[in-house]
Amino acid sequence: ALEMQLNWYERVWEEDINEDVPIMRLAMAWMRANMPPVDKVSVVHGDYRTGNFLYTEHDNKITSLLDWELAHMGDRHEDIAWTTAQPFGFIGEDGKTFLVGGFMPKEAFFEAYEKASGLSINLKTMKFYEIFNVYKSANICLATGSRVARNGKTHQDILVAWLSGISYMNMNELRMHLEDVL
Repeated sequence: ALEMQLNWYERVWEEDINEDVPIMRLAMAWMRANMPPVDKVSVVHGDYRTGNFLYTEHDNKITSLLDWELAHMGDRHEDIAWTTAQPFGFIGEDGKTFLVGGFMPKEAFFEAYEKASGLSINLKTMKFYEIFNVYKSANICLATGSRVARNGKTHQDILVAWLSGISYMNMNELRMHLEDVL
């Protein structure tokens, strides 16, 4: 499941990018050399975060999940790493604590996940998927986003073009993650 995702995103990168970006090649080489085993194959949403679900206010229950275009079979750690990523959270009122989705600290989120699912979270596996998700995000923003804008086929080209600006933030985050593991 994971190798299929790596193959997919490497192919997207090769087909869509304008120029070589060495850190993306380094990240792919590291990921291929460090693929963790999948302990339980799961349905992975691929973009699970605040903003991609509906809920009822009276009981705070999620009633619907949206935007399934990145869904695939894989490792639950991919969704957990995506959900807990910096761009999808906020700093709490204390000015220090990162809140997953603006709701709770990452450690509390992990505890709640483990309690609700009965499945443990492997922090080493999480690190891998943090790197994979930043790679995936940079890939979508820099390669695919700029390709779509270059092609100029629909009214959405302008909307998608803004993604290329985000990619440099993604690549800096990728650099920091790779410094941790190399």
